[in-house]
Amino acid sequence: MSIGMVVGLSLGGATMAFGHGGDADLIHGCQNAVTGQLRLIGPDEECRNKETAVDWNKEGIRGDPGADGADGAAGADGAPCLVADNGDDTFTMTCADSLVTWSGVPAPVDCSLIEPFADLAGCDLSGLELIGVDLTGANLTGANLSGTDLDDTNLSGATLTLANLVNADVQDADLTGANLFAADLTSATLEGSDLTGANLFAAELFNVFWGDTICPDGTNTDFNGDGNCDGVHRTP
Repeated sequence: MSIGMVVGLSLGGATMAFGHGGDADLIHGCQNAVTGQLRLIGPDEECRNKETAVDWNKEGIRGDPGADGADGAAGADGAPCLVADNGDDTFTMTCADSLVTWSGVPAPVDCSLIEPFADLAGCDLSGLELIGVDLTGANLTGANLSGTDLDDTNLSGATLTLANLVNADVQDADLTGANLFAADLTSATLEGSDLTGANLFAAELFNVFWGDTICPDGTNTDFNGDGNCDGVHRTP
């Protein structure tokens, strides 16, 4: 802090202090020459005998900027947004604090991505050989899998709602926890497949080929007395 000092004039052993001159932009004080005690006064007041007038600037010179602080902790992930089809060629996306509606169709699905958790909704995969592929958790809603060879395929946790599996070969496949609601499995082959925990509610099971098949309720078609996964065996 910058300090301005006005020193008193000595006359015959007595000290006469100068006045401060009325500068309101400074802080004014008087320091006792004997005790060193300092007292503040107004800009137009004068110091007493044996006191020295001292002044300070009210605002000092700006210092250098300080160093940057450490980065704060990462914030929590926000809530996911949900997209709904309004059925009139418009879509609505709802987020935690916003609602957006737009016209048109969603981004096209890439039906070549045959991999876990792939979005294959509505894809035409009919007649393909998908033997032993991993489609864990994939979205195959409304997909056309008619005549497709899905032997040894991992479809655990996959969504096959309304999928077309007519004449599909699904032998020794893992369908644990899969959702086959209202899927069409007419004449499909499910020999040796595991459907533990799957959902076959409203699925078409006409002329399905069973054999050593584990039903959603955990029973085996060879031993559950019905020889199929129909009726009480459709759901866990």
